[in-house]
Amino acid sequence: MGKEAFDFFPLDVHLSDKMELIEAEFGLIGFAVIVKLWMRIYGSRGYYCEFDEEVALMFSHKTGVGVNAVSEILNAAFKRGIFDKTLYEKYKILTSKGIQERCMKMCSRRKRFEVEKKYLLISVPDSFENVYIKGENVNISEENVYIFTQSKIKERKESKVNKSKVNDVPEAEECKELKHKYGKYNNVLLTEEEIKQLREKLPKDWEKWIETFSEGLELKGYKYNNHYLAILQWEERSGQKKDDMRNSKFNNYKDTNKTDYASIEKKILADMYGL
Repeated sequence: MGKEAFDFFPLDVHLSDKMELIEAEFGLIGFAVIVKLWMRIYGSRGYYCEFDEEVALMFSHKTGVGVNAVSEILNAAFKRGIFDKTLYEKYKILTSKGIQERCMKMCSRRKRFEVEKKYLLISVPDSFENVYIKGENVNISEENVYIFTQSKIKERKESKVNKSKVNDVPEAEECKELKHKYGKYNNVLLTEEEIKQLREKLPKDWEKWIETFSEGLELKGYKYNNHYLAILQWEERSGQKKDDMRNSKFNNYKDTNKTDYASIEKKILADMYGL
């Protein structure tokens, strides 16, 4: 779980018209899938989550809802503005103005909260001094480490000692975000935080999976945008039949068997509420 993640998020007791339409079209499964996607967003980056084809397959497997059904529900959500379609098509992420507005309110008590400028659908008020927008100079308080001076003259007058104090922490934080090469062929790109997460999630064989992934990249020429997520996917799919995964395509999937919606609803509700 990243430093931007939240442990909870608000859910109105009265459904909006958009969610009412989703439930009317897809039943409880449609409602549950949207809520599970919100959980993924607030529980990962806080204001967005990655959702490419590989992540969609993992999501489908974990929820028990076929990828074809997830795709249809997601398209309906785009149509009704529950998620922003433009950012999804451009960056393969899920977010919305409403999600980002709620996120800004929820992070108000945090000392620091980082957001990507290219993913923003809202204007962050100047009063949100704890929010750092990557790729844009904004007013940040001293307690948040990043200090931007108002003029070049003032910047030149700063002593070398003060400059070193300002820059020490950001450089340390940036190092944590740098990807390092791992594996037998030095082709597995992971940050220090991702290595830490792999150790926690795969305590017994995290090193083995890095080596397996490294060999796969070298032998097969696989290309992934996120090696950390890809390793987790390889591990999760290792116990499944290859034929089943080959037949599962996010946009071209066809269910060969009738869906047991009652069982799926029961599973999703149990997962959501810990029943």
